[in-house]
Amino acid sequence: MNFAEDLSLCDAILKKAEEAESSLCPKKSEDFYKKEFEKFCHWMRNNNAEIVTEKVLLAYFLDQSKNYKSSSLWCMYSKLKCMLRIKNDIDISQFSKLSAFLKKCSVGYSAEKSLVFSKNQLINFLTSACDEQYLLMKVVAIFGLFGACRRIEFYNLCVSDVQEEGAVFVVNLKDTKTHRPRTFTILNDDSMNYTELIKKYINLRPKHVKIEKFFLFYGAGKCTCNPIGINTFGQIPRKIAKYLNLPNADQFTGHSFRRTSATILADSGADIRTLKRHGDWKSDAVAEGCQRIRDLASSSTISVSGITSASSTTNECVLQSSSGISISGNSNCTITININK
Repeated sequence: MNFAEDLSLCDAILKKAEEAESSLCPKKSEDFYKKEFEKFCHWMRNNNAEIVTEKVLLAYFLDQSKNYKSSSLWCMYSKLKCMLRIKNDIDISQFSKLSAFLKKCSVGYSAEKSLVFSKNQLINFLTSACDEQYLLMKVVAIFGLFGACRRIEFYNLCVSDVQEEGAVFVVNLKDTKTHRPRTFTILNDDSMNYTELIKKYINLRPKHVKIEKFFLFYGAGKCTCNPIGINTFGQIPRKIAKYLNLPNADQFTGHSFRRTSATILADSGADIRTLKRHGDWKSDAVAEGCQRIRDLASSSTISVSGITSASSTTNECVLQSSSGISISGNSNCTITININK
């Protein structure tokens, strides 16, 4: 092999390496990552910084902390960590001082979370609101209640993903944020006939429509051939809250259905593992952030059906018998109670 062939081979390898590196950036958010990296590079040029060091990043995040909240700083950090690893072969996760600075910025910060509906509030909306105006919102609320759906999952849902099987609807979410498909079912209960509303909406779908999107624009009792945009899904919880005259209606966002579904499931007695599987969450912290789950996890005492369990991080378990049963000093355990009649 001659020298020219060696150069050609090296160019081919470099091209493949660059292609592999470009795949390291999340495709759905690639533009946001690149924009954040360009912003950082622009700051470096304006401040005559020639190389990326921990001190340069500390100075950059100090400037950003004057205009952004802690959650935004961590988001910037995540994007830069990815881009600097790709572009500069630098792992900023090894910069301990930078991590310490960001953690200090988080002290006392509490992120604002979307408000949640109670099940009774949603039932009230489903039964009292006029179908001619609110049928689309009702169906979206039902899917959000049973499936803990994200906005993008509503948007990506296709007709073939919703199947009627007897008295229930089976919904397959194929394109999710975590790239792991999941399935949920919608069935009626004593409080509401959910499936009839879904059938009514499906029957209004125009016969000649060619697009596969499940959710189509709805108005004046009719569906059109235009799909619903992702931002429209984000506005539906706020519109429902305003219909119900709930306070702080603007704090009901596109994430409200997801948190509402998790909260109602938690109230039914589901554990963290079930909750994570239901909403496809990866970490306990995110699942515990839901309304009431968070409150239960942070409280010093949890009472359920006459059983009191005091929070503790020890491995010892103390049982006391008096007028009731008190179990204290336990963590990550399973309690089985057998009652002999």
